[in-house]
Amino acid sequence: MLTYSFADLQGESMYAHLYKCIKNDITNGVLHAEEKLPSKRMLAKNLGISLITVENAYAQLVVEGYIYSQPKRGYYVARIEQQPLPLKAERKAAPSLKTQATAQSVSFAKSSVPPDTFPYNIWARLLRNTLTTADEHALISDTSAGGV
Repeated sequence: MLTYSFADLQGESMYAHLYKCIKNDITNGVLHAEEKLPSKRMLAKNLGISLITVENAYAQLVVEGYIYSQPKRGYYVARIEQQPLPLKAERKAAPSLKTQATAQSVSFAKSSVPPDTFPYNIWARLLRNTLTTADEHALISDTSAGGV
């Protein structure tokens, strides 16, 4: 059973703390892909917190693609595709024309990206991160017609 301490939240909401704890367990390999998570009611009872708190934490994890739910079966840890960061020595300014010509090309024109190849989980996580960290005024201000 998952156990976390809520003793020193430092102004953080309980659901956000629970969300971060579970997310850290997933990214650090404590919870493995396809592993079943405790039911919302059981986790709330075990931690001595509200069911709503657990529901909110699980919902945030689902939105960001860390877990998924199966109706009438529960919540499971999703497979997270982690790509290693390139080493500084491996970075290059720009690929040569020959490399560009042989690379597989994908058209990003409207409705031409195959849905099965689009990384929805990564996109949702990045979108959530942008919405929570960006300046509110910058998100709704006018931008150049050429884009940001």
